[in-house]
Amino acid sequence: MSSIRDRLSLDDCVSVVEHLRALWSRLDSVLMAALALLATFGLVGLSSLALRGHAPDFSVVMRQGVALGLGVIAFFVVARIDWRAWERWWPFVAVGTLSVLIAVLVVGARVHGTRGWLTIGSWTLQPVEFAKIGLIVLQAVYFRRRARSLGRLRTILESAAITAVIVVPVLLQPDLGSALVLLATWFGMLLVLGLRRAHLLMFALGAFAAAVVAWFTVLQPYQRERMLTFLDPNRDPQGAGYNQRQAVIAIGAGGWLGRGFGQGTQAQLRFLPEAQSDFLPAVVGEEFGFLGMAVLVVCLLAIAIRLGLLARRCPDDASAALVVGIAICFGVQSAFNLAMNLGVAPVMGVPFPFVSAGGSAILAFACAFGMVSSIAATVPRAEPRAYAFDVLASVRDAHGTSERCG
Repeated sequence: MSSIRDRLSLDDCVSVVEHLRALWSRLDSVLMAALALLATFGLVGLSSLALRGHAPDFSVVMRQGVALGLGVIAFFVVARIDWRAWERWWPFVAVGTLSVLIAVLVVGARVHGTRGWLTIGSWTLQPVEFAKIGLIVLQAVYFRRRARSLGRLRTILESAAITAVIVVPVLLQPDLGSALVLLATWFGMLLVLGLRRAHLLMFALGAFAAAVVAWFTVLQPYQRERMLTFLDPNRDPQGAGYNQRQAVIAIGAGGWLGRGFGQGTQAQLRFLPEAQSDFLPAVVGEEFGFLGMAVLVVCLLAIAIRLGLLARRCPDDASAALVVGIAICFGVQSAFNLAMNLGVAPVMGVPFPFVSAGGSAILAFACAFGMVSSIAATVPRAEPRAYAFDVLASVRDAHGTSERCG
């Protein structure tokens, strides 16, 4: 009896190993290498910060390592799920996304004036990071089911309503940075999948009007001050503009090759606030110089290119929209964080996924890239082709300018 159990256990292990080998063989090596390099830079930067003071504290590094480990597990679990299942599960995605965003408003912990974290034991979870992936799934499903009517204003407004249901609770936290990432992701998906010029002009005017209203009714005083300080850096250099000013100084001090691991004065002497979260790229810039920052940018470009190539080979609208949404969300959030560190965007508290300290962003985007891997496994690499979005073709058909192509 014991030998039978042992044989079954061995067979199960062999089956799991074979499945993992098959999955690993279909992974995009360039994409995985770029993500791994980002995570490595994050761990190195956090390790440098852990050396500050007389007693080094590696607790944040350990937590980041655990989050990355859980992210790897989440990646492989999601990658094993047929991506088409998410189209069937969209009601659960919608209810789950909205539930956690409401829960964080009711029982969430407040940090730096934002109620955006749920406390689970000694860990904290930031639901908005998962809401970003939820929005992408919901919009991908919606665009798939409304492909033939995407050029209609009603369809665009319905899509906007889906986005608003998720964005409004985020603004109530208030988390303006994440709200902007959500809006940019949705709008970017619309632009890629097809948006008429008249609708584009309408959205531009609507966005301007909404920004004016939000300035006087939604934004908190400290958020308005950050905006004004960004436009005029000398307005409050020791107050609202202090963090960003120190980040720019740190990056400039790094020169071409940096000051070396653990040798950055801005980070090591604690002149750089929120170094482990918002301004970790500044730590990389100071200690590894222009070369280190260039590696971060090259990794982002590599990820964007690989996802773009996959989107062009996707078999249908839903998978293409899903890959495009993930590419836009990851790219916008990462670029926004880099822009904050370089002083070319206001400070919004948006983390750099896989680089900044924060397990929620790691887990959320690990799941997102697991979806990407699941889609990539269904696309024959030997037969690459330029995918013509059905939604784009549908819009052209509706306008009577061309026939559908595939």
